Amino acid sequence: MNENRIKVLYIAGMSRSGSTILSKILGEIDGFFNAGELIDIWDRGLASDGKCGCGMKISKCEVWRAALDEAFGSQSQIDIQKMVDLRDSACHAKYVPWLMLKPGAKSKLKARLDVYLGNIGNLYQAIQSITNSRIIIDSSKNIGYAHILTMIPMIDLYVVHLIRDPRATAYSWLRKKEGWWRKTPIDSSVLWNVRNIVTEIFRKKLAGNYIRLYYEDFIAKPRIAVKSILELVQENPVHLPFITEQDVELGFNHTIFGNPNRLQRGIVKLRLDDEWKGMKKSDRFIVNILSWPLLVLYGYAGITRPLRNIFR
Repeated sequence: MNENRIKVLYIAGMSRSGSTILSKILGEIDGFFNAGELIDIWDRGLASDGKCGCGMKISKCEVWRAALDEAFGSQSQIDIQKMVDLRDSACHAKYVPWLMLKPGAKSKLKARLDVYLGNIGNLYQAIQSITNSRIIIDSSKNIGYAHILTMIPMIDLYVVHLIRDPRATAYSWLRKKEGWWRKTPIDSSVLWNVRNIVTEIFRKKLAGNYIRLYYEDFIAKPRIAVKSILELVQENPVHLPFITEQDVELGFNHTIFGNPNRLQRGIVKLRLDDEWKGMKKSDRFIVNILSWPLLVLYGYAGITRPLRNIFR
């Protein structure tokens, strides 16, 4: 890799699949910076002056103030609404397969997104400079945004496709979380299908910079999962944040938006969240029917999913 290029480790997949804890663990590794869901920096970060993972407002966080000043001179120089409009015109799941597969679509999209791509490039460059990081972790999950990142010449993109049982994600979306909305089992199942199918299409364009990681395997063998990701990005750190096989020590982070759990610090025990097994039978039936082909493909068709010995 050219030394002037930026390694971006992108977590793709469905929300409520464990991306927050995974990115937090990776962010504790020397040379890694956990930026959170950078797709949302314009509206949920800057426009609403959202909360950074450190607990401060974005406008008060020293890391983000320094990065934004270096990237843009000042926040007032950014046309936030234009950034949001350009993002939404290209990142919606219904556009992505067409934009990825249609001949010539990528070059046309790149030309249309010129201002957006330039601002994103400046932002990632500033983040790397301010944090002195080798790897920027972006847990945006939206595969349309990952597709956009491939259009920025300075970025080397690596994708972790994080997959979790759709019944578990549906159950999680039924629970109220601070700052988040709810989804019905129908909505979450359809989105689970779309996110995973489109990511499977996108993986063919990554030239090997991709692994598939199951939430259940990650929780069962977190050290092995993290080491597999480190192999993907060709990093070999001396220390990992594990105290035991299931306990990790987490410090401050500077994540943009995301699950409220990103604010959690201290020693955290990793355990399988299987509360979904108590979900209503009618909700489970809906998810099973809508997700059945991928349930079979990903090994979730049985009562329990067997652990894999390898992450691919």
